[in-house]
Amino acid sequence: MQLARSQGLIGWSCLFLPFLPLVVLLALGTKKLPFGTRWQTWDILGLAMTLSPLILFTLEILVAIVILAIVVAYVMTQPELASRLQALSRQIMALGPNSKATFDLLSPFLTQPGVIVISLIYIAVLVPAIEELFKPLGVWLFAGKLQSQAQGFALGALSGASYALIETIGVSGQATDWASVLLSRVGTGLLHITTSALMGAAIVLAWRERRYARLIATYFLAILLHGLWNATATLFTFSSLAEQLNRGGFLSTLQPALAIMMVILAIGLFMILVLVNRKMQKTIPPPPAQTIPPNENADASG
Repeated sequence: MQLARSQGLIGWSCLFLPFLPLVVLLALGTKKLPFGTRWQTWDILGLAMTLSPLILFTLEILVAIVILAIVVAYVMTQPELASRLQALSRQIMALGPNSKATFDLLSPFLTQPGVIVISLIYIAVLVPAIEELFKPLGVWLFAGKLQSQAQGFALGALSGASYALIETIGVSGQATDWASVLLSRVGTGLLHITTSALMGAAIVLAWRERRYARLIATYFLAILLHGLWNATATLFTFSSLAEQLNRGGFLSTLQPALAIMMVILAIGLFMILVLVNRKMQKTIPPPPAQTIPPNENADASG
């Protein structure tokens, strides 16, 4: 009973502890920027927490299935490898997919260069390309009604924060170490807020001023930032696994350097968010000047 209660508290902590940093980062990223009307804000928030994650998760699963199909097709052309994998699959079925013995059987394959390369292609290239396109879905849909790129930046940041929260909810149930989850989710939340904010501003600028080259460049910048973060986190996971398995070699020694790189990336993302926010503040159009009717001017002079 006590163990179940402790696990429940850990789950709730993993869910709610990252929420406050996300709010703080969103507030810093949208400081003094207009969100627009209430209906625009709520509509874009709703899309970011419902339709956008649904589209992203569906596309990412489909891409993973395509990659798996390509791998299977390659394996079928290698008879020796195919027979080894068939024998391995029979052992896994006999032991159970969640047993420690199954993990011990699979562990030699998990740190193979081919597995790492395929993982990096999927996690650090394809996933960022999909997510950076669809995270600011609401900004895409309402771009024609938004008044400035500053508003697009703010609503893009809101979309990124909302998506980060949905991701946090998705991983909180699997968490065992709330501290590591907190650090990783805050960093990922900063990434999503920053890249989606940049995309939001570029989308509105492309719609209002036809600056499509700027939009394409921003999209590739967002993919680059996202890809670097995902690649670093993925390599850190493989390095930790190699160390756990006592595999030795260069891979198992990468964790300190990768941890430093993630800190540097997080600092860079934070600086981009704050500096671009200040730049966006300068682009906000001034409120329309109020004109005084002629009869009021006459009364004032009299």
